[in-house]
Amino acid sequence: MKKLFSVLLTLILLVALFASCGKKDAGPVAASDDQTTASASDDPTSAAAPEDAQQQLNAEGETYDVGDFTVYVPAGWAAIPVNSQDEPGTVSTNEIKLCKGAEYDAASETWVTAYRPSIIVDYLSGDKVGRVPGSKVFYDSTEDIAEMQIGSLTWQGFEYKNVGNGAIIWALAENYGYRLSIIYEDDLTLDDADLRAVMESLV
Repeated sequence: MKKLFSVLLTLILLVALFASCGKKDAGPVAASDDQTTASASDDPTSAAAPEDAQQQLNAEGETYDVGDFTVYVPAGWAAIPVNSQDEPGTVSTNEIKLCKGAEYDAASETWVTAYRPSIIVDYLSGDKVGRVPGSKVFYDSTEDIAEMQIGSLTWQGFEYKNVGNGAIIWALAENYGYRLSIIYEDDLTLDDADLRAVMESLV
């Protein structure tokens, strides 16, 4: 009986140890709502922050190196790394989430992004460039956006009214492109200076 009790106690301790070790692993932050997109990452309430990620908002604007591209992060916005969809368990080098007024929760090691304006930037390369970057299937009350020349790229897409208001826009060059999934939250529009600065930084 004592041996059985010892074995059970050992198993319980091992389970507790593994559970505590796993707590810091970043769970999927963006689904191919992908990104965007109408991807699953359109509406996460929080996003995982790797240990080396910033844990406070930018006091002033700065350029952030995602890996495959760089992007301008306006003052008052957080650059939140997301998990790679191509290589599970690693941080994506072709996707980043920008969120205005996000709050970092040290206890859960996540950024709280719900009900805040956000922009998910997805760098398109390879066979992704030839696909339709945005689909209206997942959205209600869509309205096409007139083409916009911002920086070196020409942007197109649509605005939508679904659970919230936002837009899916994209710009395609010869062998690469960008797609932005934007959530307005009543505090962001396509004419917003912060959003335009982000778009101008993508080359």
